[in-house]
Amino acid sequence: MWILVETDTTRYADIVLPASHWFERLEFAQGPDQPNTTLSEKAVEPAFESKLDLDIFRLITKEMGLGEHYNHTDEELVQILINTDSARNSGLTWERLQEEKVIQTLPSEWINWHGDQFPTPSGRLEFYLENPKPRVNCGVMVDQSKEHLPEFEPPIEAWPDNPLIEKFPLVFHTIRQRWRLHSQWHESPWLRELDPEPELKIHPKDAKERRIETGDMVEVFNDRGRVVLKAVLSEGQRPGMVTAPKGWQRDQFKEGSYQELTTDHVNTTSYNQCFYDVLCEVRQA
Repeated sequence: MWILVETDTTRYADIVLPASHWFERLEFAQGPDQPNTTLSEKAVEPAFESKLDLDIFRLITKEMGLGEHYNHTDEELVQILINTDSARNSGLTWERLQEEKVIQTLPSEWINWHGDQFPTPSGRLEFYLENPKPRVNCGVMVDQSKEHLPEFEPPIEAWPDNPLIEKFPLVFHTIRQRWRLHSQWHESPWLRELDPEPELKIHPKDAKERRIETGDMVEVFNDRGRVVLKAVLSEGQRPGMVTAPKGWQRDQFKEGSYQELTTDHVNTTSYNQCFYDVLCEVRQA
């Protein structure tokens, strides 16, 4: 049985489309974190109204008058992707991939910048960038004057010199843990038996100042929002900082969500943000 699990992401979306599972489609996997290129063949047909991502792209681009960009079968698109000199030099061909399914295309031991070869205009290690560019070009202007050389910038919010720290003296941080991969398996019944609800770790010193004990329901809040969850006192927690595991959904908290606490500041060069650059205060709920 297939179940569509609503998540915080789908609640923000204007349109939610039923994409197929990787068992239901041809999968081509390759990445810098693994030495192998893998071809995973479809085991079953997509269930109910779900469609392959590529089929969704084909339907949308056809209506937009751009269908020629996806006018290929799944197999043909994989062949286009691996029709490169670097793929052939590593022994990767469509015929061999069909037969072997898994091909090692990167060495087992990776040496970065082997032979002092760097992917820079000069071919050398450059500390000064003449023409800094964003990691992802999203059409947003970048202040190049700040990017020519490495430069330290203090956090936007969680910094001792910020006057806001008088009002919100704790730094809020989300951490990874063993029960999930990001938000995947947040609804798994077996894992919820082992990890039933969100918990906030707080150092005993900070907890004592706020008259908080392990098991108390606490409210974590700042000027942007709030979240209510269970407190756990821990000597392993750094004083002045509180942490909660990432990946919980809004409906798994007693009230609110820890995403209400985060800022919307985006670094236009890296096109990312620091989710731990957050000040907060904690009190009994």
